Amino acid sequence: MKKYTLLLLIVTLGFAVTELQAQTKVGYINPQAVLEALPETQAVQKKLSDFVQLKQSEFATQEEAFLSKVRQVQEQVQAKLISEADLEKERQALEQQQEELVALQDTHQIELRRRQQELLQPILASIDTAIGEVAVELSLDYVLNELTNQGEMILLFVSNDGKNSLNITDRVIQKLK
Repeated sequence: MKKYTLLLLIVTLGFAVTELQAQTKVGYINPQAVLEALPETQAVQKKLSDFVQLKQSEFATQEEAFLSKVRQVQEQVQAKLISEADLEKERQALEQQQEELVALQDTHQIELRRRQQELLQPILASIDTAIGEVAVELSLDYVLNELTNQGEMILLFVSNDGKNSLNITDRVIQKLK
């Protein structure tokens, strides 16, 4: 009798768990598609492009000064107008200048990432808010990202009905417009 009671309890719990799982509602989104659909993103891309051009121009100016100095030292060496001691000083100065160029390039990369984050943060926050609003409207328990950061699919299969009813990308885009 105890076995039957235990078996009945296990079966009842199994049905309860199955019913709980059936009640879970999941949606998915492609945040990159949302981001690309927003006009604000194009403005950010323009600002970032301008920023990159400015930094490239600064770097090119410094690089040209470095290359000019290299050519000048090479001409002095070819014309035998520089002593070994002065040549060594020039080499050290050029090495220092080259290290400064590398450091400048690294600094520009960091500034670009910081600027990108600064400009995208409000847009990403509004996307996050819109996702939450759409999820609440549709009574979703979870919203999954359709792709990883490397563009790999997370959702390996979605039925045709699921593609129409579970994909909230277009709804989020509409909410943001």
